[in-house]
Amino acid sequence: MINYDLERELVGTFLKEPELIKDVNCQSEWFIGPLYQEIFVALDILKGEKTSLFEIYNFMTSINEKSHVTFKDLNELASSVVTTSHVLSNVETLHKQYLDVKLIEISRKASESLTDDVKAELKDLMTQIERMAVAKDTGKLESTYEKIEYMLENDGDYGIKTYGNLDFKLGGGLFGGMLVTIGARPGVGKTAFAAVNLVEQAIKHNDNLAVDVFTLEMSKREMVNRYVSMHTQISTFKLRNPNKILKPKEKQAVKDCMKFLKTYNLRIHDKSSTIQDIRSQIKSRVFEHGDKPYMCVIDYLGLIKTKERHKDRRLEIESITRDLKILANELNIVIILLSQLSRGVEHRQDKTPVLSDLRESGSIEQDSNVVAFLHNPDESQQEDIELVIRKNREGSLGILKFRFDGNKMKFEPVYE
Repeated sequence: MINYDLERELVGTFLKEPELIKDVNCQSEWFIGPLYQEIFVALDILKGEKTSLFEIYNFMTSINEKSHVTFKDLNELASSVVTTSHVLSNVETLHKQYLDVKLIEISRKASESLTDDVKAELKDLMTQIERMAVAKDTGKLESTYEKIEYMLENDGDYGIKTYGNLDFKLGGGLFGGMLVTIGARPGVGKTAFAAVNLVEQAIKHNDNLAVDVFTLEMSKREMVNRYVSMHTQISTFKLRNPNKILKPKEKQAVKDCMKFLKTYNLRIHDKSSTIQDIRSQIKSRVFEHGDKPYMCVIDYLGLIKTKERHKDRRLEIESITRDLKILANELNIVIILLSQLSRGVEHRQDKTPVLSDLRESGSIEQDSNVVAFLHNPDESQQEDIELVIRKNREGSLGILKFRFDGNKMKFEPVYE
């Protein structure tokens, strides 16, 4: 049975002390009551920026003109809360209630028709339930102190290795919990760099690494052709119609390459277009892969959708980047997110990208551990590409140089 009093108390708590919402991991989908869910969505967007009930009410009506929530409703909810000290336990109970409701719902669907989609939903739900059962973080620091002392005399965990020059800038590699955003204008080679070459380097240098690539504008075949081109040095143009164009030796090279690529623990998804689908696929793969290293590349942010309706794209982008950052932390994985730049960079004399050039840059910059840009400093030629690191929480900023062969999808670092 759904405990609506619990939902009422939680929403009332957040209305009474809006800043509390920044200190807890609570999601709108956990609320069953439509009124409580609508209020929480608004509070979650605000993240404590507006604290008076009047400001909150005005914001709610601005994002949902058809809202049935009245100012009186907000006032009564806030007034009904005596203490906010139970907020953490209430959020946990709400999460458990949501999982119980979902389990009943999915079990009913499974009994009617056990499709692949239902199986995926069930697997994702079981992963969430299992993680709920994991022991809580007590906040104790003994093990952290021990790890730091150990690292004083021993080599530490250097994360997922890729290019040596990039690993150095990142403080040893790509670490779990990192959301890395790579931005570029169209045609610079961001897909070839991140979804092909960076993935190739990561698989090459890290045993037991699992990689997912989510491609929202290319098919699996187009993506695989890029890997084949990089390995065989046969242009992707020839691979479009290989039977007529390729010579016997080239065909054999492609066959040999395919055998090699099949040894990779790599999956490419070209049907997942919503953040919910992507999140579900990632959780399922991480659960399947266990405690071994994992990373994924999402190409690209501008094409990701959400199942919820948002008044403008900015709010949708904020929701997506927040979800991805939470997911990276929750699962201790690396997520590499590709993004296009705004057209403003084209009109500047110095076209080297800066953080404000990211489309809807506020949430992307805020949620990302690392923000870097692929940049062609000389438009008269396409080979010399720079990776400009503009934000790096755990490492240093700077510019890394690469040589890019667009026909063969190959990025090679340039050391000076």
